[in-house]
Amino acid sequence: MENSEDGKRCIIWFLWKQNKSESEILYEIEKVYGNKCPGKSMVYKWIDRFNDGHSTVDDNPRPGRPKTCSNQENIKIISNILDKDRRVTLQQLEEELGMSKSILDKILTEQLGMSRVLSRWVPNCYLNLKGLKGFVFVASSYGFLRRSQGSLIV
Repeated sequence: MENSEDGKRCIIWFLWKQNKSESEILYEIEKVYGNKCPGKSMVYKWIDRFNDGHSTVDDNPRPGRPKTCSNQENIKIISNILDKDRRVTLQQLEEELGMSKSILDKILTEQLGMSRVLSRWVPNCYLNLKGLKGFVFVASSYGFLRRSQGSLIV
């Protein structure tokens, strides 16, 4: 714990409780942590918080959306959308789900293992098939090909 941010705050709080001055607290923290010491402004910020009655070393929760949208619930929602319509675009997903295109692309390619082939999302495992045989398998599996007088048309 001593190397964590909470540990550093605990030391600041402990020294503050001993009625040390701001400069003494900063000196003691620098002596213990060296180049991994929190900055002067951060130390002074926490001293000010303690002076204002803040009684814990926990940081306040920050507003805004969570750091990641790549949770299992969103992955399942995207997977269900793809099951219904393989031609859905990133822009349509962005509008429907309110997620950025970069997050959606990451979920589709890394989490779901999909790639874009002829404007449809296709599992990467099909793309590992070699040559024309693989293309015909993928194309026929996803309805890319249709027959016209005995020949295949993409």
